[in-house]
Amino acid sequence: INAEYMGTCLPGLMSLKAAVPPQPQQHISSESADRRKSANGTTVPVWASVAILGTAIFSGALTWHIGKTYLKGANGVPGYITAAVPFFLLMMIVERTILAIIKLPSAAARYDLGDSWSSICAGITQQVIEAMLKKPLGLSVVPYTYVWANFRICDCSVESWTTFFSLVVVVDFFYYWYHRKAHEIAWLWAGHGVHHSSEHYNLTTALRQSWWQALSSWIFTLPAALFFNPLLYMSFAQWNTIYQFWVHTCCVRRLGPFEWLLVTPSHHRVHHDRRVHKNFGGIFIVWDRLWGTFLDETALAVHPHDPIVDPSRAALGFDATGEEAMVFGVRYPLTTWTEVVVQHTLWRDIVLAWQSRADCSLVTRLFHSLWVGPGYYAASMHRELPAYKPDAIPRLRRRAHLSFGASAYIVLHFIATILVSLVVSVLVSKGPRQLLFMFVYVITSMLAQGALLDGGSGAVVIEAARCVVVTVLASLSVLGLTPSFGLALLVGDLWEWRLVCGLGVMHALSLLCCLAAPATVRVTTEIVTTEKPKNM
Repeated sequence: INAEYMGTCLPGLMSLKAAVPPQPQQHISSESADRRKSANGTTVPVWASVAILGTAIFSGALTWHIGKTYLKGANGVPGYITAAVPFFLLMMIVERTILAIIKLPSAAARYDLGDSWSSICAGITQQVIEAMLKKPLGLSVVPYTYVWANFRICDCSVESWTTFFSLVVVVDFFYYWYHRKAHEIAWLWAGHGVHHSSEHYNLTTALRQSWWQALSSWIFTLPAALFFNPLLYMSFAQWNTIYQFWVHTCCVRRLGPFEWLLVTPSHHRVHHDRRVHKNFGGIFIVWDRLWGTFLDETALAVHPHDPIVDPSRAALGFDATGEEAMVFGVRYPLTTWTEVVVQHTLWRDIVLAWQSRADCSLVTRLFHSLWVGPGYYAASMHRELPAYKPDAIPRLRRRAHLSFGASAYIVLHFIATILVSLVVSVLVSKGPRQLLFMFVYVITSMLAQGALLDGGSGAVVIEAARCVVVTVLASLSVLGLTPSFGLALLVGDLWEWRLVCGLGVMHALSLLCCLAAPATVRVTTEIVTTEKPKNM
């Protein structure tokens, strides 16, 4: 990494705690002082936290009922994550409304179209990949079931409350160790790090999931197979994932005594700080407290040598400018929105680590490239911020600026992509054709939308070509001329017929938009940096 990059993108790298000599008092300009005073006067009202918490509890209760009652799979496991999807959307709307009302000065909490789009797309594609590969191949079910069937020590009662609470704890215990190792081991981080690639922190960030985690996370669940039924474990594992959704918010600051037991938004904001690798629990924070990987948000908010720091603001996780004290994102900023969709973002770190040690032995190169991840040393070390630097540039944010027409176009097709995924996943009896259609349609749609957000010169051509293909296939399907075409849905079910007709009409109109008014979908992209106030 060259010195310019280190000075621009990775300021304030964490170091071991060391004694720092006292610094002289710095002069504060009146403009900077006023800016800080304004930031220090802004806080998150109690009602905002109550609204988020209330919506989360309400959503959880309905998710439990809907999943258990209406979305049981063929193996008897309720589809709780599928049931939670509408409530994820509800909570995002609530959070976005709250941010608009309270006008939180934190840019990290802001909903940016490109960033939010890429986060939600990552979640959708991860679920599509699971439907296409993980579930049919039984990547997690088969090994777990084999251990349970052949090596289990006891059969825990499915009806027992003791089993219920034990399973909640056990699921999170093994998740803690998987999560921690996913930060410490490079090849695991290449999958998990996708979740950390956003430089914003809001509820859309929770959906930024990786395809690759399914290939490795099941290994850490196998010890539980010695005690717990596979179907029971798979049910509770979903709730471990669902719980973690609501902690990705800046609208809830501190929760008092609950923070000694449970993972809260404050804890998880620290976890997403790219300078540290701490707080790995999914539901319970006690694992981090027990194994020395806990770090409080206040420790990152206080700059010891910053002459004006409001302690009450620091306790809430804000720095003196009103921005989040956490620096979100990953080591190398994303260069395109579609990078998250194709999920290769962090594998380049392994390649760079391999190339940087060309003069080392094969064993050394393999160790440092495949094994030593960003949290290999940091997870168990004591960490704190170094002395405050007035000229530091802590954040590098990328934004896509779109016209109203471009935004509306992308949002419309994005909604269509989500609806296709849900309809094919829930309402259509899934066969090879349906799954293949869903996979191809979702991936090509999101790649085209990402190209539009990136503002490339060929983006409109790519989108127009996609619209032509979808329109032709839909028309042929309705006419019954493609009974064996792998990408076309068979017209025989009412939902399938409606889906095909709707897609055909929508993409025919979209094609006209691309041909008649291509400027509608042209965008510009710029790098936005957030600096500390000068003259401080």
